[in-house]
Amino acid sequence: MRTLMLVPICKNFGLTTLILGLIKKFQKNGRKVKFFKPILKNLYNDSSGMDHTTEILTKMCSIECLTPINITCIDNFFMEGNKTNIIESILLKINSEKNFSDIMLIEGIHYKHSFFLSNLINYEIAQAINAEIIFFSTLERHNVSDIENVINIINQYFLSKKNINIRGIILNNVKTLELNLFNDISRYSSSIEISKEVNDTYSLWKKLSYKYFNIPMLGYIPWNSKLIEPTIDEIANYLRADVISQCDLGSFFIKFVLMYKKKKLLQYCNNYFSNSVLISSLNDFYNFDDLENTFKDINYSGFSNVILLTNVTLCFKNFVKASNLFKKINFSVLLVEQDIIQTILLLRRFDFKISTKNFKKFKVVQEYVSNYVNDNIISLFKNLNTYKYQMCPSVFIHNIMSLSKVKKKTIILPEGKELRIIKAASICADQNIATCVLLGNPREIIEIFKFNNIKFKSNIKILDPELVRDNYIERLIYLRKKYKITIENAKKILKDDTVLSTLILESGIVDGLVSGSANTTSSTILPALQLIKVSKNNSLISSVFFMLLSDHVLLYADCAINPDPNANQLAEIAIQSANTAMSFGILPKIAMLSYATGTSSNGIKIDKVREATNIVKKKFPNLIVEGPIQYDAAIDNIVSRLKCPSSVVGGDATVFIFPDLNSGNITYKAVQRSTNTIAIGPILQGINKPVNDLSRGASVQDIVYTIAITAIQCSQK
Repeated sequence: MRTLMLVPICKNFGLTTLILGLIKKFQKNGRKVKFFKPILKNLYNDSSGMDHTTEILTKMCSIECLTPINITCIDNFFMEGNKTNIIESILLKINSEKNFSDIMLIEGIHYKHSFFLSNLINYEIAQAINAEIIFFSTLERHNVSDIENVINIINQYFLSKKNINIRGIILNNVKTLELNLFNDISRYSSSIEISKEVNDTYSLWKKLSYKYFNIPMLGYIPWNSKLIEPTIDEIANYLRADVISQCDLGSFFIKFVLMYKKKKLLQYCNNYFSNSVLISSLNDFYNFDDLENTFKDINYSGFSNVILLTNVTLCFKNFVKASNLFKKINFSVLLVEQDIIQTILLLRRFDFKISTKNFKKFKVVQEYVSNYVNDNIISLFKNLNTYKYQMCPSVFIHNIMSLSKVKKKTIILPEGKELRIIKAASICADQNIATCVLLGNPREIIEIFKFNNIKFKSNIKILDPELVRDNYIERLIYLRKKYKITIENAKKILKDDTVLSTLILESGIVDGLVSGSANTTSSTILPALQLIKVSKNNSLISSVFFMLLSDHVLLYADCAINPDPNANQLAEIAIQSANTAMSFGILPKIAMLSYATGTSSNGIKIDKVREATNIVKKKFPNLIVEGPIQYDAAIDNIVSRLKCPSSVVGGDATVFIFPDLNSGNITYKAVQRSTNTIAIGPILQGINKPVNDLSRGASVQDIVYTIAITAIQCSQK
């Protein structure tokens, strides 16, 4: 299924009509379409959970629509935790779809109080669901200024960032000056040469956009006043009018709204103004007889339009219902309590939406718009989709959380009395991420749970180390027999809870180990190197950090284990990191980092990186790898074109291999602290069983993510 997101830029007059036209276009070409508006700002707690577009499609088009996520305040989207939760909900809805369709059509957010916020949210959703974007914008005028404004917004909010699959733009021309029912809005359409306007707009867009990005125009919807002509039924519902009519209210389209006093009302009640509503006040008539005689004269003249009578009291309404006053007339009458001024103000604010009851109007709009959507849009979806190389953080988090729930693994946590560890274990238990084993005194741990009001669930295990230490003396002596450890020495070593936990992992009682929130990295990793050891097909153990930047996920290696790897070791670290990337759904594009790019310089350190790159290419010719390459050329497309124009990485590297521990450790900490990036790791690679370290400054959420990753690794061993 292809995911197509329609992203509104600036004002969104006609977004619903465009969606109707797009669906019609796809259906004409045999494509099955589903519709989803991800977020609905529900101020009134509407239990239907439907927006206007979803309601129309559901009732009039038989399109399968996903239910939007209701939120009361869209301004809080970027508050801590909100974005991740909303994105995950959107992903779950899309991924849970069982029925096949060719295209999932997503309606972008349009928050009329803040275009800035709308654009930011649309970017986050688009990159998270890997949507193919078609922009939609309204032009108030057909000129350079309007088009350049659209181009600048797209460039600022979308093109300047990563992970966006842009397919094109559709422009809509709305003449806002003519959106006034009190003028003859139909006369403008006859003066427009639509074909010339379409061609001129295409040419102007191509000329202006080429300087920036050359996004193709996939459609241009010319102004057509007939698309906004409301029916009597729509006006009556909007004004909450009482209707007296002998005709089909849904088939009478209003082109004019004209205001007349009694004398002129009689003068103009003829067919000169067709499809009109004539407004007059009940106060202009002397009495009921005067009103009845006037309406008889109007009826006799052959008048076939609508009269909107204002200042109608409840008493008069009751009289009309009880009498035969309007029984014999052939035209429609609308009765409203408001006076003329109030009625005019209401009509000026009338929203030209398609009514869910007006099927005829719906078909006209759908057909008109689909005819002006370019056939190239169908060609786009005949080709294979080109997926982005870089995964965004929200998708990565969604994936690891979802996968870990499936694996149902048991993870031991040696620092069982540490508050952050206890909170993380509670979250993991609540979300079924893993069964956590807390190592420590059960009474003390339970007290911490109670004192901090943390939920203790049955799938959290507490293991008292004092009860099991002696069980692992013989095994420790055996595994370290080369060093001829005595029983007394073994007992001393086993007082270290991390060593004990590592032996518990080695014995197979648990599936993985996470530690380091209160201890050094060496305290976690050294026992693993000594007791778990290297897995088959690997000659060394290395580490990788998942760096969750603002809009993409990168892997940094090796930043924790190997101080100064030689060329062969560096190549193996690169291969291990590529495998780790692929196992978490990230396409590896490997940058073998150095202080020089390509052949721009030579030296012992550069030659080592160059040799390691060649080893990787020889062993795995299908891997995308570039080296030696500088960091800026590996991550920035513009710099890449300047420094290494033929690079296979092309500024889109996802896996960064540092030449030594010094540069790797400094860089990951610099990026983490300077950009407020989540750094998950070090995650050990090439080891028999998963053991992962935590930063001593790790947050509860960092610990949860590390536990989830460890649970996934358990199934890969």
